[in-house]
Amino acid sequence: MLRRTLKRCLSTLASKPTHSVYISRSTNPFVNLAFEDWLFRNAPVDSPLLFLYQNAPCVVIGRNQNPWKEVNLETLRFRNVPLVRRRSGGGTVYHDLGNTNFSIHLPRRTFDRKATANIVLQAVRAIGIPSARINDRNDIYVASNKMTTTSLAPHTKSCQRGPIIMGQCYSLRGSICWETCYMWIKYPTMKTAGVASVRAPVTNLQMFNTRAEHNLFTQLVVEQFRRVYELDGGTNTTFITQYVDEEAMVGLDDVRQSVEETQTWEWLYGQTPQFTYTIGENFTWGSVTAEVVAKHARIGSCTLKLTSDSSHPIESQDVLREIEKSAVGQVYGSWPSPPIAGDVGIKRDIETWLVQMLR
Repeated sequence: MLRRTLKRCLSTLASKPTHSVYISRSTNPFVNLAFEDWLFRNAPVDSPLLFLYQNAPCVVIGRNQNPWKEVNLETLRFRNVPLVRRRSGGGTVYHDLGNTNFSIHLPRRTFDRKATANIVLQAVRAIGIPSARINDRNDIYVASNKMTTTSLAPHTKSCQRGPIIMGQCYSLRGSICWETCYMWIKYPTMKTAGVASVRAPVTNLQMFNTRAEHNLFTQLVVEQFRRVYELDGGTNTTFITQYVDEEAMVGLDDVRQSVEETQTWEWLYGQTPQFTYTIGENFTWGSVTAEVVAKHARIGSCTLKLTSDSSHPIESQDVLREIEKSAVGQVYGSWPSPPIAGDVGIKRDIETWLVQMLR
């Protein structure tokens, strides 16, 4: 039945969404998320819509999150895995080809988060995992293992989205995202005004049934979606599934502009809400605490306090004030520059320490 409703991928897309089910052939996370946002903003307000896609390895953070708090940025850069910031809120998730990502768009007046989560749940059960369940946050679990997390974008209509983990292709997850395999936060003294992720151990559906894979799951979600919204068996082409490729998506001006914008430093880091990071270190000549306040990834203030250095108290305070002054307006994560070779004394010790800590 489903096959009769499928439509070949078009080389172009209409200026407005004309279908109720879209399946992406691209694995570019910037393109897929930009297209998802385009669908949300441009699809008819009163029409239900489903979008399914896979992303190449990436870490996706919410619009109001702090990447330094949520993500191991050093590992991200070392692994050449991109950071992606959504245009909507929600927590941090790791995507790769072991995930299938879904978003369900509905009129706000008829939106029921549990009902939309149930569409995904029924697809999981249809794979052959009858013990799957929805928790009070509308995440899907099998036994005590989390399979998906969902986020919500309210507007004149609402969108529920999330990744569901199919297979073993998530070996980088624990080393990139702080939260996933164990509840450990690298920066416990970093206080942020942004939204923190809800941390939980995760596993994958193939641990419970080897039939779990992207194509089958996609087919089952589409079937459940059409069954709930009574689209199955219809002849109106508005409800035909459309496969879309990357060329067609970036052919839309809004999508292309969004892809370009969301890869800029200003979007990825400059959107970070204000945060305060307090750290301390013991040196042979004394102890220093630093309180760094940053907003939009630029340092607004850096306050240094020396608790001991009886040998050169005046000179030490002058050094602290010099470092504090040089910090203001600097990009967080890029300041200070590594000390000049040959520098000695308190200034070099403090700057070497800050280089290591403010990454």
